[in-house]
Amino acid sequence: MRKMIIERADLCNQVAMVASNPYVHIFVWAVIVDIFSGIVKAFFQKIGNSTKGLKGLLKHLLVVVVVILANIYLPLLGYDSIANYFIFFFIVQYGISIIENWGQMGLPLPQSIKNVLYKLNDVYDIEIEREIEKNQEDFLK
Repeated sequence: MRKMIIERADLCNQVAMVASNPYVHIFVWAVIVDIFSGIVKAFFQKIGNSTKGLKGLLKHLLVVVVVILANIYLPLLGYDSIANYFIFFFIVQYGISIIENWGQMGLPLPQSIKNVLYKLNDVYDIEIEREIEKNQEDFLK
């Protein structure tokens, strides 16, 4: 098995490249907007929960760390395209989450988007209501 050693200079250069990568900037802004839109949605729906909020922030922090580390190390290991796909995947995921938050706040959204996103569908609302009723019944037992 071949041992690969990453030189410090190469690592420093890659960190500088990641810091100037516009896709990383888009990703970080998408995370920030998603967090903000989630907080606003919680206030709109009056469902604020500090425990859920803290878990969400920790999840976002973990995703940011993993994406940045992947974009530092994968290109050094010769997997540039995987690093790009990895960051594009999360940009899309956060974009979808922002749109879902927007729709769940009751703000205008094209019907074609509402039809595609499960959380904005009537089926989702019915399942959530059933889950709430089930939890209430279990609690009362």
